Amino acid sequence: MLSDLNSESCVLGWMLLHNDSIPSITAKLPEGAFSSREHQLLYKVIADTYSQKKAVDAVLIKDALGARVLDVGGASYIASLLAASPEASTKDQHIQTVWDKWQIRRAVDGATALIEKAKDGGSILDLKQCLEKLQFARSGDERGVINSLCEETIASLGHYRKTGADLFTGFKDLDDTTGGLRRGCIYTVGGKTSHGKTTFAINVALNNLLKNPNTKVLYNAFEDIEQIPLRLASMKSHLHLDWFLKPHLIQEDEYSRLTDALTDLAQYKDRLVIVNGVSVARMRALCDEYKTDIAIVDYIQRYAHKFNLSSEGRLSHEIGKAVSDIKDLSIDKQVATLVLSQFSRREESMRYRKPALEDLKESGDIENYSDNVILLWWKWRDNPKEMPNKYTILVEKNKLGPRSEHEVHIEAETLRLNDWAIRV
Repeated sequence: MLSDLNSESCVLGWMLLHNDSIPSITAKLPEGAFSSREHQLLYKVIADTYSQKKAVDAVLIKDALGARVLDVGGASYIASLLAASPEASTKDQHIQTVWDKWQIRRAVDGATALIEKAKDGGSILDLKQCLEKLQFARSGDERGVINSLCEETIASLGHYRKTGADLFTGFKDLDDTTGGLRRGCIYTVGGKTSHGKTTFAINVALNNLLKNPNTKVLYNAFEDIEQIPLRLASMKSHLHLDWFLKPHLIQEDEYSRLTDALTDLAQYKDRLVIVNGVSVARMRALCDEYKTDIAIVDYIQRYAHKFNLSSEGRLSHEIGKAVSDIKDLSIDKQVATLVLSQFSRREESMRYRKPALEDLKESGDIENYSDNVILLWWKWRDNPKEMPNKYTILVEKNKLGPRSEHEVHIEAETLRLNDWAIRV
């Protein structure tokens, strides 16, 4: 059997009755170790509630779930977990069983995907990713770990040397500095209001969709979701964005070109998924379903307000928790994640000034979990005397190299970004 629901119930019951064990259990078992959606949701809510209140019981979990309590079987099922709590002598056995069953499911999924990819003529990279799922997660006492890690690293370096990064921003100098977009990494993108955070993210998504026919993108938008396909169509077709935003003011032939551009986006129906403000748990499920390569969260403060804000209203703490959860998703699902972040509301004092890390809201927590921090500056927005087509990208944190500054061309009519040498 691929799961043991009894052991999963025992672990959940033990956590409810023995709160002091929660940190050690969550350190060992990820959310995905539980086989059912109901148990995954309960496990996440128990862990999240404990992180906020340092106390968990059946009543607190029921309240935290709210209307979702029916999704886990109701209050009666939560109460039944208390009765399922095992004897102390068998607790570790149940935790190990949950771990072992999870490893078996991972191996089966990897083997199934490997066979399907091989039959369909998948690339070496596709097969390599499937093989990674066949590897059992390492325990702390495994021997030869350094040898295995070195072998895997050499193989990975060889692949990158031959093919280059398979994910990228699409801007040569920036990609040379950062090494492209790396799976398992978070790229925080910040900027002043109206300086192009969403513009940058959509450009990165489009560059990857155009360059690699296998790349898949998940875009999690928390505002103006209906504008994303409009802006994407404008950038791809080079038709004025105003046409899409004000269709009642254009000519009939212009409107026909506009609808053709939107219809053309249907070619990405299996490669671009746009969702309206969903949780990290839902993003995990979508990454599994669509085999996502790049995930975009637009933007982190709205995410924290919607899903993580505690009764005390400590947004700084909740943003740190949100970025931590997204970092775990990036590593677990091996996706490159762009996290868009607002700046602090000091617009007047920031005018004409180059952006800096401290301008990010809750910059400490965001910077700690980010592999790269990229800040955007459209100087023309600050000063109309500046060139309107000059757009500055600042790398303020870079785990793979130095900080840097790059100038790219922005097409003001469509907000399409390009390197100066290839602008159209």
